Amino acid sequence: MKFKKLLLGVALAVAPFLYIENVHAMTQTTSQPRVDMVDVSSHNGDVSVADYQQMKSQGAKAVVVKATEGTSYKNPYAKEQAQNADKAGMAMNFYHFSHFTSEQDAINEANYFANYVQTITSDRHVVMVNDEESSTSTYFTFDQNNAFNAVFVAQLNKLGYYSTDLYSSASWFNYRFSTNSANKGWVAAYPSIPTGTRYSVNNSWQWGSDFQFWNMLGRNFDVSQNYSDKYYHTGTSNASQPAQAITNGTATATTISLSAGDTVYIKTAADKYYGSNTSIPKFVKNKNYHVLSASGNRVVIKEILSAVNRADVVKVSTPNVSTQPVSGTFQDGPYTNTRESGTFTPNQSLRVFAYPGVQPTGSYYYSGETVPGNDSYLGYVRNGSFVYVAYRASNGNIHYVACRQDGVALGSFK
Repeated sequence: MKFKKLLLGVALAVAPFLYIENVHAMTQTTSQPRVDMVDVSSHNGDVSVADYQQMKSQGAKAVVVKATEGTSYKNPYAKEQAQNADKAGMAMNFYHFSHFTSEQDAINEANYFANYVQTITSDRHVVMVNDEESSTSTYFTFDQNNAFNAVFVAQLNKLGYYSTDLYSSASWFNYRFSTNSANKGWVAAYPSIPTGTRYSVNNSWQWGSDFQFWNMLGRNFDVSQNYSDKYYHTGTSNASQPAQAITNGTATATTISLSAGDTVYIKTAADKYYGSNTSIPKFVKNKNYHVLSASGNRVVIKEILSAVNRADVVKVSTPNVSTQPVSGTFQDGPYTNTRESGTFTPNQSLRVFAYPGVQPTGSYYYSGETVPGNDSYLGYVRNGSFVYVAYRASNGNIHYVACRQDGVALGSFK
């Protein structure tokens, strides 16, 4: 992903990290990092099935295709580039070059990105990457950029894409924004003589932008070495962790009837999708979802838009916990919480914070989900025009979700 690939038709400032140490064409040697993944854009033009098979023969397993940029550019080669990779037996994924200047921008760009990808493939198991290298991010603070990125991911989650990642220069990670457990990062750094292993705590290291595969000399490609199976669509590392995945709740008998809107999780032992020979990936299993429709043994899952067998899902029952005042207060940093025991069910998507309205964690609770899962919240605190419920997260920290704004409830209480 390089600046010369931008095709918006306008002059954009070049981010400093986009200058590489030494421009030269590279071919494969034993001293170089692995070529596990290739990313392509309109800059690469037509990439045939035979081209991808050549890449595959030299070790590449996954492809990331540029789909969109902002809300006005679509890669005209994207469909062919992605579908040919799939035909060659490589895992296809997509990236979006973002230009966020607000949370609404992030939502709009996520919608634009997802809508275009849906014209290419109905598969929701692809990784959807935020290519964060626009100069617009230099105008905002670390926390603001993180907030924009979190909203972008949350919107993709709402649209059924639960596997996401963040791409940028090594110099921008933890300086302009940060990674998290769901988006460990795809790091770009181009040493003049790439060797060994770098950035192994991340999902992937893009170590070259001018790699030439044997039998394809004269054509430069971006190549990466992967450190997880995320981009291969296998294993648990390929899933973001949306709020509904925090807990499976209390499982009831599998024979119980299902209706649209019910919360279920897919068993770890689940094998194939309903009426299909396609295996259900590990990262899809053992997470809470919502039923879109159910008939006989066919259950359509809303978040992944796929049908599974009735025997492979378990309904999650919502505990009946009544809100009860508890005497006293407790302190969390500078915030004094009033103790109260109960559950809160939002009627809209609400962000999770490390403190009331401060430091978004990147997670969300969605309409109809229970805060906090199968437990009760600890209390509440007011900050500005909002009231937040405090609860104990799975990692042991206290987290917060807004429950009222200007006195108006943002959901229901028990």
